[in-house]
Amino acid sequence: MMRKPKPAQNISAKDIASECLGFQIRLLNRVVTSMFTEALRPHGIHASQFDLLVAISVAGSVRAADLAGPMQMSRSTLSRNLDRMKAAGWVAYLPDPDDARARKVAITVDGQAVLKAARSAWRQVQVDVQELLGQEVADALEDGAQRAKSAGRHQ
Repeated sequence: MMRKPKPAQNISAKDIASECLGFQIRLLNRVVTSMFTEALRPHGIHASQFDLLVAISVAGSVRAADLAGPMQMSRSTLSRNLDRMKAAGWVAYLPDPDDARARKVAITVDGQAVLKAARSAWRQVQVDVQELLGQEVADALEDGAQRAKSAGRHQ
């Protein structure tokens, strides 16, 4: 519920703790990420790696640099995740025919197998998170994420 903002000089730490959207979103992020991590753990994949595999699978092949912004990852975090996924055999680096200095990343057969194996676990945790948050909040989060992407609010 949106409250009428108090003047800055009247805001207490208790007000900030109860109203701060940043705090609340980070809390939700930790809870939801933990739920996805637990659900995907039996498949040997972390939630962030699962997200990357999905993005790469949808793209077909993509320059690694072009994933950072839309995935909201720093280039170093992205590179670290991709290197681990390459070591696991889930992705492969390919030369970029349009830029000899760049390379593309593509999902491998093993990566596709991981996605396929983890699909039902993902579906169940998706349902669990929607039940936890309620459909209205889940819809609002999806809408907010789309607005942020449309506004170019990424790294």
